[in-house]
Amino acid sequence: ISSLERVIYRPAFGYRLTDKVSLWQGYAYIPQYNPSSGREHRLFQQLQVDGRLGRAATIHRTRLEERMIHGINGPGVRLRHMFRIAQPISKDGRWMLIGSDELFMH
Repeated sequence: ISSLERVIYRPAFGYRLTDKVSLWQGYAYIPQYNPSSGREHRLFQQLQVDGRLGRAATIHRTRLEERMIHGINGPGVRLRHMFRIAQPISKDGRWMLIGSDELFMH
């Protein structure tokens, strides 16, 4: 596969605290194929809060990752925060306008 750069396998277990708040624990394996071969293992903990803003659905997700990268000595830590909003643009809600942004702190 000449154009494949990497794949992310990311299983996780979640627990819903309320109808809007959930906690997750997971693991990610990221093999890299091009431009060089390598691999990364990540443990992560995640808090997700689902909400509404009028008719729009919102998601706030904060994830803490412990990264073990092949060839790097010692683990790295990264904090991520993602915000997503989905606004229905059709009366039946089948079509939506979706915006998302994610902040990474190393």
